[in-house]
Amino acid sequence: MFSINFGKLKYTKILILIFILFILSELIINIYNSKIYRSELRQSNRFSGDKIYSPYTSGDKKWKKVALHLHSDRVFFSFVRHTPEEIYRGYINEKYSGIVITDYMQITDVSSIQGWNLPGYEWGCNSKKRHILTLGSNTVVPDPFPIFSRSENLQWAIDQMKTKNSFTVINHPYLHKSFSKEEIAELSDYNAIEVISVFGNSIELLDYLLTRGRPVFAMSTDDLHYFSDSVVKELKTPLWKNKFQKLARFQKENGESMKRFVMIDAQKIDSDSIFKNLCSGNYISVEKLHMYLPDPDIGVISMDKNNVIHISFNGVPGNIKVTGEYGKELFNQFSVKEINFPIPETEPFVRVTLFHNQAMVLLNPFFRYKEGEFPISCGEKKRIL
Repeated sequence: MFSINFGKLKYTKILILIFILFILSELIINIYNSKIYRSELRQSNRFSGDKIYSPYTSGDKKWKKVALHLHSDRVFFSFVRHTPEEIYRGYINEKYSGIVITDYMQITDVSSIQGWNLPGYEWGCNSKKRHILTLGSNTVVPDPFPIFSRSENLQWAIDQMKTKNSFTVINHPYLHKSFSKEEIAELSDYNAIEVISVFGNSIELLDYLLTRGRPVFAMSTDDLHYFSDSVVKELKTPLWKNKFQKLARFQKENGESMKRFVMIDAQKIDSDSIFKNLCSGNYISVEKLHMYLPDPDIGVISMDKNNVIHISFNGVPGNIKVTGEYGKELFNQFSVKEINFPIPETEPFVRVTLFHNQAMVLLNPFFRYKEGEFPISCGEKKRIL
């Protein structure tokens, strides 16, 4: 005979009530935060001025390969992923100069492994994958918007990160359509866009933001969750963990990791040199066709006092393309060893793409600014509008 278990029904009602209260509190926090921050979303202006910002110093480059967006097993829900020691060993075996672990909402210290640690984490618990890579701060900014997150809420989070001395990157903007280009253009004070990502490249978004006058850099990362089979063999991962990892990376390309990275221009790599060069844009973003192909070998990237950009390759020739406002092509030359490109007076910015050793390299933009209005801020709340 059918009967009702009033005890279970009572607990079900309590759980439903708790869930409804959670949704209502989330909605109240969201609306309150959005109301406060609505005036903070401002329109940007086209780059203008007699001065041109160059991210690159003169002289031959001392490129060092660094991986900046990596997830380990140190978070409670990711215990089947690789340990920080395994991640470090895997990347160092492939001639990387350093790694930065950026677990979800948690700082993982690797100083005991590599001798230094640049603190970093991936911000965002929200269901739409609105994530922000945060580097340089030992303080984790909370995410009070796990279900609803408007532009004003994201601006609040970015501003909190800036007060904590952070370099901030909008991650995988095309994953689950987490950001629209108009929304990202509304936001300000972030430093870079992850335009080269395992979830799809978004280089045209970088051109859109630069055309809108947002002084942002490019970023390339593996967003590592699991190594490929070939790397795991070298690491000798425990059998039980290897089985779980095989399921997690089912049907993913073998060799997907270690293809996307940045190269920092520095004599040596440590937390200070990485943070300093990220903040100034003195790095390049790279995507290789496969991890085992050679790295791009770039000799010179600089701009002289006459606003002429100088670029040269070591070894074999390469392809150099210069892009301006609205993504229009200003220069494209195949099979060259070097170029000297004068920035047109009519262009508010230029961006350079290199192709060398079967790798694509994005340079950070050269853009105009006015006297007394320095366009780059890192580690402090500052807007150029």
